[in-house]
Amino acid sequence: MDTVTHALIGTAIAESAFRNRLGRKALIAGAIFASLPDSDIFLSISSDPTAILRYHRAATHSILLACIAAPILGWIGWKLSKRTGSVLSWGLLAFLCLLSHDLLDLATTWGTEILYPITNKRFAIDALPIVDPLFAIPLILAFLCTLLLKNLRIRRIIATAALCWGIGYGILGYTFSREAVRLVKDSAPASYTVVQSKAVPNTGTILLWHVVLKDQTGDFFTASVSTLSKKVFNKESFDNIHNRDVELIRNSKEFEIIRRTSSDLLLAKEITEDNRVIFIDMRYAMLAPDGSSIPMFFFDIGLDKVSNKVLNIQRPRPDRKKSGGFSVYWNAIFN
Repeated sequence: MDTVTHALIGTAIAESAFRNRLGRKALIAGAIFASLPDSDIFLSISSDPTAILRYHRAATHSILLACIAAPILGWIGWKLSKRTGSVLSWGLLAFLCLLSHDLLDLATTWGTEILYPITNKRFAIDALPIVDPLFAIPLILAFLCTLLLKNLRIRRIIATAALCWGIGYGILGYTFSREAVRLVKDSAPASYTVVQSKAVPNTGTILLWHVVLKDQTGDFFTASVSTLSKKVFNKESFDNIHNRDVELIRNSKEFEIIRRTSSDLLLAKEITEDNRVIFIDMRYAMLAPDGSSIPMFFFDIGLDKVSNKVLNIQRPRPDRKKSGGFSVYWNAIFN
């Protein structure tokens, strides 16, 4: 989830349970604590296109790290507040805010190493998009009430209601996600044996989903789904390239982080004349002006056929100008 929404969740937690004990500074601390795991983005600033895959949503998003960091952050908060309240209260605020960040990112589709260092597997519930106005607006309103209203009880009720809205919205998103997968499975060819599936909400809404199915041969079937009209469209099958060059790349150490973070939902689309293989991350797509799906993320990987080693990895930026915009999304959802 975007960092602003994380900060808003932190202020809502602080207002609903801690402001009466820790004072107004708890709101600032809550916003900082809830945003802190995203500090790993600074580790991703690199010319290496896999750096963001390697470091973002990794160790700093671990529940174990939250348990370790919370007492330290609590003590810092207590000291900076001139010993207002107790270290325990500040530590509990820090833990709940850090935990909210981990769980909220878990609810999205990118994948989070929430159990690091026990495992570096990335978990994703596939319930929410990274940015969703309907999720964030109640939190924004709650924050404004926190700043403007004087009545402590009313502020606490509003903040608690905003947190409950977030939980309920996440549950609704997960329900829609499972329904989208079911609808696409029902529309897939009868001979298609699904071994892996994933539903990804389109940008900004849980009402429109991109679903990808993978069969036992490694080929894919994708479709778009409106969870309002139950309409399944943009149905398309993709055949993976299966040859020695592709398998060398897939089994290489350099490619391992890409396979892991993408849940190996990668389509080897083509091999160029200079021995580069184009892989498409099948999880993400945007809608073109005509309503069709356009893949968003590519990996352009060079292979040295003499040494059988990966030479370099490029990750071209998606051309978002090809997106059809709001009207296309609106028509896809409601028509």
